[in-house]
Amino acid sequence: MRMSVDIKWTVFVPYNILVEPSGYLHGTISCKNKCVTLTSMTPYSCYSVSCDSLVGEWQNLVVRENIISLPICRDNRVRLVRQRNGDLKCYIIEEDTNGEKVACNCVIFNPDEMMSTYFLPDDGVGDNSAIACVYKELRQQEGDKPSWTLFVTGILWLFQSIGILVDNRLMNILGRQIVDSILGLTVMYIVMQEGFSDQISSSILTWADYVAEELSTLLNWLMGAPAGLKLNKQLTEFLGHFFLYHIYLWKGYLSIIQPILGSVIWYTSLLGILGIRAQLCLLQDIVSMMTLHIYCFYVYAARLYKLQVYVLSALWRLFRGKKWNVLRLRVDSAAYDVDQLFLGTLLFTILLFMLPTTALYYIVFTVLRFTVLISQSSLSKIVNFLNAAPVYSLILWILSHRTVAGDLQFSILSQKDTSSQDESVFTLQVCHMPLSKLVLKSQNPFMIKLSTGLSWRNLIGAVMSGDLIYPWVDMDSPKQKRQ
Repeated sequence: MRMSVDIKWTVFVPYNILVEPSGYLHGTISCKNKCVTLTSMTPYSCYSVSCDSLVGEWQNLVVRENIISLPICRDNRVRLVRQRNGDLKCYIIEEDTNGEKVACNCVIFNPDEMMSTYFLPDDGVGDNSAIACVYKELRQQEGDKPSWTLFVTGILWLFQSIGILVDNRLMNILGRQIVDSILGLTVMYIVMQEGFSDQISSSILTWADYVAEELSTLLNWLMGAPAGLKLNKQLTEFLGHFFLYHIYLWKGYLSIIQPILGSVIWYTSLLGILGIRAQLCLLQDIVSMMTLHIYCFYVYAARLYKLQVYVLSALWRLFRGKKWNVLRLRVDSAAYDVDQLFLGTLLFTILLFMLPTTALYYIVFTVLRFTVLISQSSLSKIVNFLNAAPVYSLILWILSHRTVAGDLQFSILSQKDTSSQDESVFTLQVCHMPLSKLVLKSQNPFMIKLSTGLSWRNLIGAVMSGDLIYPWVDMDSPKQKRQ
């Protein structure tokens, strides 16, 4: 049997009311959530009191004054009393109790703290919670006040309408752009110093020559007996000389760009006006350009390896009397002649003995390809970090500013009179969120998130089958996409 839980009423009291003299309480009542949100207090000395927002009575017994009767209003249901010993008592009159006072929970909070943070509406407030009623009422009270920014310019009004100025994400965007521009101009100033671009050009060409010499040494090692492996001598010499010729062409390409590389670096440093992110993207392109020969070696080896694996798998099905049905994407039975089986056996034997040599070249150039991809991925990570870094929010978080607070903490306020356990008094505080959560919540709202199809499963499958590795391309098979 499910037992019904009787939920107590909760009264949210702004802390500034507790120091005021006795008077009338104004606010809103939510019967659905059993929540009362107090917004203001009118002293008894004011004779003109509107019953529209009147919800109860506040009695401060610490201050001696004359208490007069309240006007008769339908929603006059809250009784908030501060006793002479400093204890706070809160009662509410429910409509179905014939005027009987029912003890309720009292929560003391600071409205300014709740309204100053721009993360609370996303995390700390639910649609059907008592906190949602409080935040909604405070937001409505703030909206009733005139804001001079609405009359300064229509652009500010537009941003405020779509909520960018409210949650300070626009300040994060401006902060990122300022830091990006400062770093970009700094790099541009350094590169444009006299002779510095020529030094960078000389270092790049020296590094490119060193890589070419090391590749030549590696190919000469593979053309022999690498690690004691017995390879196909004719095939390994053919592949080795083929790749050595491409290295020779690459050195000729370097000699062509050597006179103009320094000037190209000097003029491209002007991209610092756009920020350091543009310069990092240009650096990615330079890395791709200077490792073009490694990419070509990888493509040649991968295509050759994939062709051999494909032919070997087809010949292996031929031995078992099978064939691949391209229409139904499955393996079906098939009948072969003796001549077909003989030719298939001959080709299978030749390709099988050539596979270790091809696989060795493929593995070596795949490792080099991964090295280049790791360097490019590191630059991409830096650019993405600069695109998403919440500079303004991070500064506020370091300064412990309440604007970047986003978690709610309730604390029990001790009372001197502990005889009554029916009501409890709490304090509501807005606390600072962890740094990781701050970075996640402060992401650039205008940044497009690019989804990649590369995963460890797809990566291993692509390496084993000889498919070309492009991290920015979805590598799922056509069969998986149809499903």
